[in-house]
Amino acid sequence: MLPKVYGKAAGKYVLIAFWAVFFSSTAIGQEYSLTRFESGLSDLVYRLSTSIVAIESSYPAASVPGVDAQPGRETVYNVIATGIVYDTLGHILAVASSVANRPLIRILYEDKEVEATVEAVDYQSGLAMLKSSKPVGQPVRLSRELGCAGQMVVALGNAYGLRAAPSLGFCAGVRPDGVMQFTAPITSGTLGGGVFDLSGDLI
Repeated sequence: MLPKVYGKAAGKYVLIAFWAVFFSSTAIGQEYSLTRFESGLSDLVYRLSTSIVAIESSYPAASVPGVDAQPGRETVYNVIATGIVYDTLGHILAVASSVANRPLIRILYEDKEVEATVEAVDYQSGLAMLKSSKPVGQPVRLSRELGCAGQMVVALGNAYGLRAAPSLGFCAGVRPDGVMQFTAPITSGTLGGGVFDLSGDLI
């Protein structure tokens, strides 16, 4: 039989070992959960990227104030933006300011380049509907929810040459004028891209 003092010491070691095992298993569980979240998020971004296209719109640089055309050749001024595949018929949603009055519009998707024309413009929302010569990508899935406050969101759009670069943030809510406010960072090329919930719906 162990002396009383050794019994107390052994009890302390058992307690320390218990807490060590408990916290290590909790840490492993948390790490596993984060890994699963990251994997799921990666799969989501890949799926959403099939609904995102890059838009290159051009017009002569001579028509741009402050830009001089180079003698002997036609100089073209390009604008790069993002579009969202609306359906399987070749319709693509874009920001009107990025495509209006541009004589040449090209849709870039993976290794494909197709021409497009402006079919309609909604001046109230600032959106344009393009029609590409050939359908590309997969149609986006629209959200049926009217609000998104507090939800994590994924913004996806063309950024620095990448057709579908993602950024994470949270939806703060919808203002009285109908404009959604969110914290996901946006770059200039992301103009026209989509903001999605974690179910993959365009919100």
